[in-house]
Amino acid sequence: MSRTYPTRIIEYLVKNFKAPSQFAMAVIQSHIGKVAGFLNLYDQLPHELIRLSADDYADLVAAIETVRYGIDRYRVGNNPDCLLPVGPALHVAWTLIGKLKDEVPSTAHDLTFITDPVLREMIGLDIFAISTDLQSGEWKGATVLAGSCCEALLLYGLQTRETKVPGSVGKAVAAITWPGSNPPRAADLIHRSWDLFSYTETAHHLELIIDTTKCELGPTRDYRNLIHPAKTVREKVRCDRGTAFVGAGALEHVISDLRRTL
Repeated sequence: MSRTYPTRIIEYLVKNFKAPSQFAMAVIQSHIGKVAGFLNLYDQLPHELIRLSADDYADLVAAIETVRYGIDRYRVGNNPDCLLPVGPALHVAWTLIGKLKDEVPSTAHDLTFITDPVLREMIGLDIFAISTDLQSGEWKGATVLAGSCCEALLLYGLQTRETKVPGSVGKAVAAITWPGSNPPRAADLIHRSWDLFSYTETAHHLELIIDTTKCELGPTRDYRNLIHPAKTVREKVRCDRGTAFVGAGALEHVISDLRRTL
């Protein structure tokens, strides 16, 4: 099913009706197709984006159904009087849809283990975007965002452990046999020497994540790098449904592990 967003609906209304108003019956009648188009767009609005108070939500439902009922009655009998309540109802719907946001933090995941509210909201918004991308077939967006969320969560997990047990990250880094000659700098978890691989290895050593999650993060890291065109061309691999769901699955297990261990 196609999806749309509040700002798209508002843009459509502004283009066709300029500004919210208690539209007269004659205006609705002369723009009947555009009003029907508004209803079509509203029906494509994901329900999870409709975050309103109980009163506002009730008003929005009533307004939408008033517009729909008036349009349907007009189609059947071609009686302009059926359109009398449509203009005011369209005004109410326009005003309430204007309050909505295009994205909201995911409520399908328990992120309460993240004590920083700003970070919790940021990751929640990205998880919602991943869910939206999966539903709409935006495989590259879902793949890359899933890898990014995994990295952010593991960074948070390591920072939290270091705060609770000072020196624990440094000891873990020293105990791991790293490929190459430049292991990450334990003193600075956001230093450029750290990446998803480093976070994964260290978090696993500290038992923040379990063995299977570590294994899932391997391909997730590799698929995330498909954001670089050269890698896609060089390896003849592209983001697809499989890479997206591998990343989303790894993310689910990182969240599950950290919720338990933090």
